[in-house]
Amino acid sequence: MDISGIAIEDRNLVRVMETVLRERPSQTAIRDPDRALSYEGLWDEGLRIAGGLTGLGVGRQQPLVLMLDNHIDNVALWMAIGLSARIEVSVNTAYRGQMLAYIIADSHAEVAVVEGRYLARLIEIAEEIPSLHTVVVRQRAEAEGDSIERAARLWTLHDFAELAAANAASPEPVAPWELFSFSYTSGTTGRSKGVLCPHAHAFGQATSDGLGTTLAGETRFVVLPQFHAAGRWGGVYNALIHRGTAYVAHGFSASRYWEQAKEAGARTSQLVGTMAEFLQLQPERAADRDHDLREICILPLPRAFAAWRERFGVKLLTAYGSTESGAIIANTDARSNTVGRPRDGYDIRIFDENDIELPPGEVGEAVVRPSHPWTTSIGYLGRDEETAALWRNGWLHTGDALYRDEDGNFFFVDRLDDAIRRRGENISSVEVELHVCTHPMVAECAAVAVPSEFAEDEIKIAVTVKPGHSLSERALVDYLAGIMPRFMVPRFVQFVDELPKTATSKIRKTEIRKAGVAGCWDAMTEDYAAAAATDTPAAQHGKEPA
Repeated sequence: MDISGIAIEDRNLVRVMETVLRERPSQTAIRDPDRALSYEGLWDEGLRIAGGLTGLGVGRQQPLVLMLDNHIDNVALWMAIGLSARIEVSVNTAYRGQMLAYIIADSHAEVAVVEGRYLARLIEIAEEIPSLHTVVVRQRAEAEGDSIERAARLWTLHDFAELAAANAASPEPVAPWELFSFSYTSGTTGRSKGVLCPHAHAFGQATSDGLGTTLAGETRFVVLPQFHAAGRWGGVYNALIHRGTAYVAHGFSASRYWEQAKEAGARTSQLVGTMAEFLQLQPERAADRDHDLREICILPLPRAFAAWRERFGVKLLTAYGSTESGAIIANTDARSNTVGRPRDGYDIRIFDENDIELPPGEVGEAVVRPSHPWTTSIGYLGRDEETAALWRNGWLHTGDALYRDEDGNFFFVDRLDDAIRRRGENISSVEVELHVCTHPMVAECAAVAVPSEFAEDEIKIAVTVKPGHSLSERALVDYLAGIMPRFMVPRFVQFVDELPKTATSKIRKTEIRKAGVAGCWDAMTEDYAAAAATDTPAAQHGKEPA
């Protein structure tokens, strides 16, 4: 879809749904394994939930935390948020402990909607999230033990069914600059930041050029979680904008992916690189080509992408971007390792450390300036200094190293900071280190990315133990598995006498990274499940990849 002719004031969820309702109200908008809704049905359910949110006291442009699995209820809730000009804060369902507490506290949300099986995690951090006063529970029967009774002593509790049964609200007029989401990302060396995403920015992330062309009436197979922009906007919102149908799977299964796509009647889909690698590792079988998928957008491409394309018989697309920038570069027919060319509406340059543009062939930082306002993030929640750094000299700085060739193709090289990309997740090295250092026997820790045979990165930690104490690698990882999301649990552990440092006592992470993994304890070699290769985004909502 060429969005250059779409007025900026029309780039919001309300206008999208109003337009499709005029054209095809009875067409199926969304399906999951349990139920389906037409466009009219999704609109009506979204507005009833919006009315329920009004009853809970959630006002216009106020945040609401979502900690939900993949299903239509999740989509209907963020639909309600978008139609009523509220702000969604979707939380990774693997989060727990200090990571979960930090995001809820930082967002200042007063209301959260959670699956019953995650309620115990909220109770564990109740003292750290004082702003929260109301919790809406979906599937109470799945709550652990006496979690419902304990939660009722802490907060006002409601059933999710109450929201869907409320009197419908009216859709709110939404300006392109009004916020749709606080999207928490770990793209730098610091704590996760709430990226401020306006409606026009979300719209740009969902349109098809480079992300997959879901034609009117076609089905998009969505296996990525709804707490990710790629699943929520690149998956479901993409289908809605293009008058298609989104099929939302409960999770990703490497052994069932092609059969599920065929059962859904899907023509387009998305995967993260790790998922694609797991599909390639499956035994070859007839189902590999017995499907109707025409094209798949994979971020990033699998290493053997030509063989992947040939085996599964689909056109491959890829893109480059971030939560802050959106998908700004796209390769609409991936036959080489370039991430592509700039999408319409984005001016992209390669700068040196002083914001001077570099010539083709030289590696520098990718920066972007949109042609239309509000089509990228406007900054970070409550972080003025980081926002100023993000938008230095009028350009959004991605923090990634790229170069371009003479023909205008862009190539991704590396990240400029210490962030880690693992299992489709951006992970801050600082947050890994904070967790590791909570162990009473750990003195210091440095976390770095090391190459993974499954695409993207693995996590290596170098650790010093306090004098007079002893600690085994397995005992440390056992401890971390109990307090961290699975995708953050380090795979490689190395105990050292001291960490390499500069004269000013800064840790030389480059040396730790260059040392590789030789001599490190490897969770996979040790057959340790907490950091094993089956730790994919699917595992975060209860599904293993096979």
